[in-house]
Amino acid sequence: MIFLILYIIEILIIIHILINKKNFYIIFAWISICVSFPKIGIILYILLGLNNAKRIQKKWNIGKNKCQKHQYFYQKKKYFYLKSFHKKTFQDISSIGNHFIKEKILYGCNIIPLLNGDSAYPEMIKAINNAKKTIFLSTYLFEGNGIGKEFINVLTAAHKRNIEVKILIDGVGGLYCWPTTVYKLRKNKVPVFYFLPIFHIYYVTYLNFRNHCKLLLIDGEVGFTGGMNIHSDNVSFQGKSPRICDLHFKINGPILIHMQEIFNKYWFFATKKTIKNIPNYNFSTNGNVLCRGISTGPYQKNTLLQNILITALGSARKKIQIITPYFIPNNIIFESLISASIRGIKIEIILSKNNNIKFIKGVIESFLPDLIKKGIIIYYYTNAFIHTKLFLVDDFFGLVGSSNLDTRSFKMNFEYNLEIYSKKIVKDLNIYFNDLKKRSLVVSINDLKSKNFFIRLKNAFFCLFIPIL
Repeated sequence: MIFLILYIIEILIIIHILINKKNFYIIFAWISICVSFPKIGIILYILLGLNNAKRIQKKWNIGKNKCQKHQYFYQKKKYFYLKSFHKKTFQDISSIGNHFIKEKILYGCNIIPLLNGDSAYPEMIKAINNAKKTIFLSTYLFEGNGIGKEFINVLTAAHKRNIEVKILIDGVGGLYCWPTTVYKLRKNKVPVFYFLPIFHIYYVTYLNFRNHCKLLLIDGEVGFTGGMNIHSDNVSFQGKSPRICDLHFKINGPILIHMQEIFNKYWFFATKKTIKNIPNYNFSTNGNVLCRGISTGPYQKNTLLQNILITALGSARKKIQIITPYFIPNNIIFESLISASIRGIKIEIILSKNNNIKFIKGVIESFLPDLIKKGIIIYYYTNAFIHTKLFLVDDFFGLVGSSNLDTRSFKMNFEYNLEIYSKKIVKDLNIYFNDLKKRSLVVSINDLKSKNFFIRLKNAFFCLFIPIL
């Protein structure tokens, strides 16, 4: 009887897959899992495969209308960059954002790269301590001990001195430590919420949609964003370098208006409440960096980030430099990389030799031989796990933030990135890239072929899951 029920459920799920999934590879992957591992496959599909994007889009649009976008628009308007770029390359890249999200490039911004937690965390804690009115924080992972305890203490102190503090922690990332940071903050009466909590019955089928964005906004005067979570592995300990290599950014200027706008939407999405105490922005335009905020997530019908990357790959004239912890490109990005290399563009990619998710390394390595054959140079960084997300084109354009180079970041996660149009900042990031490159090993095809049969078999097995990773 139980077997019959499982069989009927499996048939219904396969029908659901055939009707609702559009990509052949995704259809094949899910049906293979459900047929090969019926019980596990059914559970995995219910948790990870059901497409709740339309519900998310509906809920997001409600918040979009509630969060007074017109107010932000008029505050941003005086900072719109209206001049045309001198180089057609960057007209091409910027036009994608102009078309899909209508966000203008803003001038007058200051952006300071912060390498690892040793540089970023003191600046973030100092800004929190100096806050006068508001502190808004959104992060994926927030450790409750070590450096996380320092953040809990300063956020609690700010709340006690009547600063408006609002904190969002992802419903999966927030469970990486126990007792959870949410528990500790709530114990101190600090307003904190999980974003799509997985233990809530309503959100259990939203497991695949995570808030991977990192934002910290203070008084509308200073902000931080990038790829860095709040965790002790990002800082040096007893003379040893951080176990995680990452990059964050301290930001001043009108781009903070967009960052605040996005945080307000996240807050409404998680709490169904609007933020009343909105900073009144009035920036001096002494900064010389042009940038644009790129907010992406399952609430969008188009794959904006993918479109930006494809255009950037097609627009490059000399070189492309990429750093990412999870390199699982879909067919479109993969072919765009090869096309750029064939055109004579020098492409360098830095990856971690040791990935924090063991089976992912085998999946990543399945892409590398074909890229190496086409002249793309792959490096393995050996000193730490690289969590940096960096995409540089020539000497003028950079894309930085929370997104990895994988389908999850393109379609499933809530992400926040910055387009940066600045020779100075890109030059600084080039120096950072080259410094990591000096401490990395060039990967050859022979290195990949030398693995024993069972490792290659295991890697080939996990490659079956690429369409749904």
